[in-house]
Amino acid sequence: MKNSLNKILKSGCGLGTLALCFLYSLFVSLFLLVTLLTPYFNVYGYDEGTPGKWWKDKKIIKTLELNNDQVNRIEGIFSSQKGKMKELVSDLRKKERELADTERNPNSSNDDVLRLSKEVEEIKGNMRRVKMDIHLQIRGILTPQQRGKLREIKAKRGKQFH
Repeated sequence: MKNSLNKILKSGCGLGTLALCFLYSLFVSLFLLVTLLTPYFNVYGYDEGTPGKWWKDKKIIKTLELNNDQVNRIEGIFSSQKGKMKELVSDLRKKERELADTERNPNSSNDDVLRLSKEVEEIKGNMRRVKMDIHLQIRGILTPQQRGKLREIKAKRGKQFH
C-alpha cells in the first residue's frame, strides 16, 4: 500500500486527486447502499400486498384489539401517502444516478458533486418527514396500550416490521 501511495504521489497526483478518489468511493458506496436498501421502502406498506401492512394482519388486529374504524383510518393514511412516497423513492433513485454519473465524469466540478449530494440528502429528508407524518398520524389513532403492544410486536419481529 505504501508503494502504491508513493507511485500516486510521484506521478504528479496531489492530495486533490486523493480527495476526489475518496469522494468517488464514498458516493459509489452510498449509491450501492441505497440501491440495496430500496426494498426496505416496500416493507413499510407502500406497495399493495406487502408484509408491512401490519394493520391487515389478523393476529396483530386481535393482539392490538384494533376496531374496523382504526384499521380503515390507518389504511387511509397509508393510501394517502403512498403516491408521495413512491414519487420520492423515484426521485431519489434518479438523483443518485445523476450524482454517480457526475462523480464518474472527470470533467465535473466539485461544486456539481456537492450540489447533487445536497439534493439527495434533501430528498431523504423529505422521505423521513413523510414517514414521521405517517407514524404520528397512526400514533394518534392508537390508544397508549395499543402503541405499547405494537412496539413489542415490532421489537420481536425485527427490522422488516415497522
